[in-house]
Amino acid sequence: KTDHLGSRNDSQLGRLADNMRSRKEPYWGRPVYRKERGETFLNYCVPIRSGDSYLGFVVLGMSTQALSKFAIDLSAPPRSTAFMLYDGRVLAHPLMANGNADPTAIDTFPPLRTFGDPVIADLDSLPPINEFKLRLPGVLARRSEVKEGSYFVFAREISDYKELPITVGTYVPTRAVDAPIKLLYTATALAVAMLVIALIAGGI
Repeated sequence: KTDHLGSRNDSQLGRLADNMRSRKEPYWGRPVYRKERGETFLNYCVPIRSGDSYLGFVVLGMSTQALSKFAIDLSAPPRSTAFMLYDGRVLAHPLMANGNADPTAIDTFPPLRTFGDPVIADLDSLPPINEFKLRLPGVLARRSEVKEGSYFVFAREISDYKELPITVGTYVPTRAVDAPIKLLYTATALAVAMLVIALIAGGI
């Protein structure tokens, strides 16, 4: 589907165009909800210049639904579930692959606490996993206890996006853990995989 847009009649696009004039390098913009599409988009902005002259811009948008389908590819239910967060909200989760998991929400970028996944709803306040003696830099290892059972949760903030603080992670039932060390490396691999795919898409 192709959208024909104009910055004069589109306030969101107009603000983006105004901001782009002062930028010289490509950058990741804040997620934007497009009412016309009914989806929230993570966007990669590329200003086009000739020397010091500003000519225009190109924006690549990746919807939360598309990112969630990628999260499904990285998940292996019921053994593991992958997710992506931004500033306390859910960017990607298998539950969002077919649209918003919460039909009453006004956008497709729901707050983590009200999203509907009890395992990670209180991610920041979950207790650390004391069984793991090895710690990988930047990897958050927590335990989540819900009525469905006990889970190990691994997450990592990706700083490569600079202005866009994205956290990627995965969780697995504690009963499915064969080797804790392997899970730590799996969590790190997940973070790197999601980063590489997104950066490739941004380059395209």
